[in-house]
Amino acid sequence: MATTSLDVRWLRVLLGSVAVHVVGIVVSVTLIVAYSVATAGGSVGGFAGGLSTWILPVLTLPAAVWVAYGARREAAAMNGFLVGLLVAGMLGLLFFWPNGLRSLALFVVIITSGLAGGLIGGTAPSRR
Repeated sequence: MATTSLDVRWLRVLLGSVAVHVVGIVVSVTLIVAYSVATAGGSVGGFAGGLSTWILPVLTLPAAVWVAYGARREAAAMNGFLVGLLVAGMLGLLFFWPNGLRSLALFVVIITSGLAGGLIGGTAPSRR
């Protein structure tokens, strides 16, 4: 029985996943402050909740592309999938675990975004 290595880039997977959360917090805070200023101190409750969670799938895609860029095509999808899985897992451990259909959909979209980023990054030409 033959075994194959998936060439997982663990350091890049970890850095990309952490970067998604850090950049997500910075972007969320910036946009929430800008919204509050633009609405002259209006309520940001409805705006902040959706923005803070749904920005993660958007940021997961470029992070997964970066992680998978230059990897073998077979390994790129796995690297992207792991980024999505780690981002979703960190969201679950740090903030909330999916206990409803809507939050479960968010987790699925984050993981799918990571997989899509891995597939996109895997089609880029290698620098080697």
